[in-house]
Amino acid sequence: MNENVVAYADDSTFGIIGEDSWEIKLESVTAVAVGNEWVAVATEEAIRVFDFGGNQLREIALDKKLVALAGYENLLAYVYHDTLPMWGCQSLRMRVFVVDANTHSDLICSSIVPIKLLSVLKTFGFSYEGMLYSQDSRGAIKVYSFSKG
Repeated sequence: MNENVVAYADDSTFGIIGEDSWEIKLESVTAVAVGNEWVAVATEEAIRVFDFGGNQLREIALDKKLVALAGYENLLAYVYHDTLPMWGCQSLRMRVFVVDANTHSDLICSSIVPIKLLSVLKTFGFSYEGMLYSQDSRGAIKVYSFSKG
């Protein structure tokens, strides 16, 4: 098993592990996303959410293969393979959570991520304004809207 190190350093100590910095050793890191007050680190088994002090806030178990991970302010989104690909089609889904250091992470959206036949997910993330979007390898762009409640 490969071991990866995730390190955090604020702007004033970038590159130096000091008082406001930390390192965490994890198995096989596959993706990283950052929000306003947290960093999410995905491995093959789970997504672990840490505050900027290095304290683990949440752990989201993964029972499907992760495809993409994105963060924006207090939102954490990830895409996964819902089923095995068949006949050139991928069945992708996403989940979106509100991440708050003081409460549980609330699932606010679970939806399909449509892509065109014989294509793959090329881009998944949040725009500068916080809109969640995806683009497949054939150029189709999707923008997602969701609300809690």
